[in-house]
Amino acid sequence: MKRLSRRGLRSAAFGICLALPLLACGSAVQRPFFVAEAGTMTKNLCFGVESLPGGFEVIGKEIYDNAAAARDAPDPAQRERDYAAWGRVTGSFLHWAFEPPSVPAEDADGTMSEAEIEAALERARQEMLDAPFTGATCRVDLYETIEGASQAFTAEATDLLAQPSAMEIERDRLGDESLFLVRRYDAPPISRFILMVRLQNMIGQITVSAPCDTPGAQPCAVAEDRTRSLGTLLIRRLAESAPLATPVPQGEPATTGTTLRQEAEQLCPERDYTGCVAAYLEHAQQPVPFALCRTEYGQWYFEPPAGRLGELCADGEATIIAIVGGR
Repeated sequence: MKRLSRRGLRSAAFGICLALPLLACGSAVQRPFFVAEAGTMTKNLCFGVESLPGGFEVIGKEIYDNAAAARDAPDPAQRERDYAAWGRVTGSFLHWAFEPPSVPAEDADGTMSEAEIEAALERARQEMLDAPFTGATCRVDLYETIEGASQAFTAEATDLLAQPSAMEIERDRLGDESLFLVRRYDAPPISRFILMVRLQNMIGQITVSAPCDTPGAQPCAVAEDRTRSLGTLLIRRLAESAPLATPVPQGEPATTGTTLRQEAEQLCPERDYTGCVAAYLEHAQQPVPFALCRTEYGQWYFEPPAGRLGELCADGEATIIAIVGGR
């Protein structure tokens, strides 16, 4: 009878462990059910380009393993080991940029005069200045446990606050933990708003960039407001679809007891979500009422109400999901 070497015995024992439930092997630890499908789960948790204002394009999308997630840390090698200790499973990262509609095509020099190209570039420059923001990212990280995610949140928040020209912004807490800050860059002047949130064993981070240099003043105030809205949307998506340690009860419809902003954040469709929230707040201040109409495809618009809540809008197709203003 052939004798197995020590290596062979270990391999045979490992094979038996794989064939049995995890708890059947004394030293094995049962991992959460979602670990095997984590990559598929996280890549769809960030909002899509349809949730941003018109003119944005996806310029980057990747699954973030521990090495990728750690590369911007002060000590990437140590952070990668930390992620393993904290039980980070995987994550995803998306990057969008605003493309001004007036930017000439690459072959414009063959179809446009030099004066026409200069005029188009000037229009594009103005479109960049008029846009609510010009760049955005979304990152979602999945951890095995709430404790591990909380440790990672503390470490990453410390890193963010230590960055040059970083300034924390006060705001109501989102999720279980949140941090909101802005970083200013010179030449050219750019402000990047960063909102990091933790919901149980998930961490989400959003950045919004705009060509402004005075946080709190226009147009920085617009970019800051849109960052808040995207953070609320991300929390909503995590609560609805993420593999959380404890399922979150889905929110009730907005009531008169909530603020106007909370009403807007709960009711607005995901398509151009930040624009809907901003328009909702603007129409809510008007002396006459407006109906928020939503089509079956998630598009929205405001118009004088043609009926009551839940009835059809003037086009006979969209539905009235809110009536605001006239208060």
